[in-house]
Amino acid sequence: MSKSPSHLLAEAEKAQVLGKFTEAEEYYEQAIYTAKANGSLQTEALAYGRCIIEG
Repeated sequence: MSKSPSHLLAEAEKAQVLGKFTEAEEYYEQAIYTAKANGSLQTEALAYGRCIIEG
């Protein structure tokens, strides 16, 4: 079962808070890709924004 872009974004935020920066980056990238594939423009933009801010 694939995860939703929102779930992946939440996982990225969790990893970021826990100091797992490489894992967070991977989750952000997955969230962006999945959001784009699903046509979820708002989640895609949010993931891009959070990735840039936290990266």
